[in-house]
Amino acid sequence: ASQDDYTCPQDLSGARRDDAPKFSGSVGFNLDLPINDDLEFSLAGTSHFRTDYYLQSIPEAVTEQKGYAKFDLRAALASTKDQWEIALIGQNLTNKMTASL
Repeated sequence: ASQDDYTCPQDLSGARRDDAPKFSGSVGFNLDLPINDDLEFSLAGTSHFRTDYYLQSIPEAVTEQKGYAKFDLRAALASTKDQWEIALIGQNLTNKMTASL
């Protein structure tokens, strides 16, 4: 058989690769507030986001993950002498379900 006998069923020219959103990133903040000489309160938040992307190398609607943003938050109370800390941590606070992390 010659090379001309084999054909590709799809032309993927110009298509984005799998797991390659056009834009992705994260934005966050940290805030540390002294309460008194012995205690400190801290608050931190992060947003992770991605635009649409394909989960597999063939770009079909069934393999597309729609764009999303997930939000995490951490609030803590700690000793200013780094002796102890208690924290409340929440991940994916908007409960956004995705096919990947």
